[in-house]
Amino acid sequence: MRRRIEITNLTALRFFAALLVFIDHFTMLPGPNRFEYVRDCGAVGVSVFFVLSGFILTYNYIDLDWQNRFRFSAKEFYIARVGRIYPLHFLAALFALPLALNSITARLIPAALPAHLALVNMFFPIKQLGAPPNKVAWTLSCEVFFYLLTPMLFWFLNKFSISRRGFGVGVSFWILGEVILFNAIPDWQPYFHNYGVFRFCDYLVGVWLCLLFTEKKGMRLGGGMVFLAISLIAVAQMLPSAAATFVPIAILWLPGAALIVLALACFDGGVNKVLARPLLLLLGNASFALYLFHEAAFRYLKVLLDMKRIVLSGALMVLVFLITFLIFQFGAVWLHKRYEVPLQRWTKARLGKIFLG
Repeated sequence: MRRRIEITNLTALRFFAALLVFIDHFTMLPGPNRFEYVRDCGAVGVSVFFVLSGFILTYNYIDLDWQNRFRFSAKEFYIARVGRIYPLHFLAALFALPLALNSITARLIPAALPAHLALVNMFFPIKQLGAPPNKVAWTLSCEVFFYLLTPMLFWFLNKFSISRRGFGVGVSFWILGEVILFNAIPDWQPYFHNYGVFRFCDYLVGVWLCLLFTEKKGMRLGGGMVFLAISLIAVAQMLPSAAATFVPIAILWLPGAALIVLALACFDGGVNKVLARPLLLLLGNASFALYLFHEAAFRYLKVLLDMKRIVLSGALMVLVFLITFLIFQFGAVWLHKRYEVPLQRWTKARLGKIFLG
């Protein structure tokens, strides 16, 4: 497979999206939990991740031979995705398992553990399987849902030579259909935020943005577009809860998340040098480890603080935030270098020998 040139701005964006989720989950601790206005910022980060996933996977895999060698291309795609997701997911699930087995509010259902480990638990709300051992893994299940459909999507785009405009219209109709379904079946409304079938629109938007990007390689966007993207996210964040009565809240975040991905992919400005710095690239590459482990680590810390009856406030809260961020970030970088990357390579090599010969 021909390797594309890395879009360093988007690698750095992964770190900032993970940081939003980190800030959100920090509010589970006693003291910070009173800052309710930042609690949804993690969901904004997830929207960015889903759009970014569609963009990057299209950027890297759309040029495979999906017409004449569909099986081989699909196997190559799936092997890469399994190697990317599952090794770190299994380790994070093991890390969080004691919490899940002893939780009062979200105790693990033992019979559902295989589905959680296989990451098939959040495809569609047919049967409630409870919370996974590592709670943030619901997003990985959504990603696996996207991955399963991606080879068919790429085959379809190549087979019928779908134009960028036509695909964009199709994605718009998909989103409109979700809004109609959201209002038509009220009982399903709680599931629109975190099930793969309902979040597929985020991924499709990322695919569409990448098609635009590759078609217009000379397209350049300035800092004004980045500012507009952040403004759209802020507006969606401040909208009254009544807005989410008629439109899934994830769709309200989608325009800003999409625009910031496209803007940074096409950005032409001095900030590029900042986003391309080795430290930010390292943090971006280690963001998956930070994302998977920080929430469970905060839950362990919450148990300790509750036992000691400690409530964080003022300078102590700021100090704990900085210390935990530094510790978790160093841990994420260590995991990325010592565990994630080597095991990814080993998994891909082993699966490649088995399935690709």
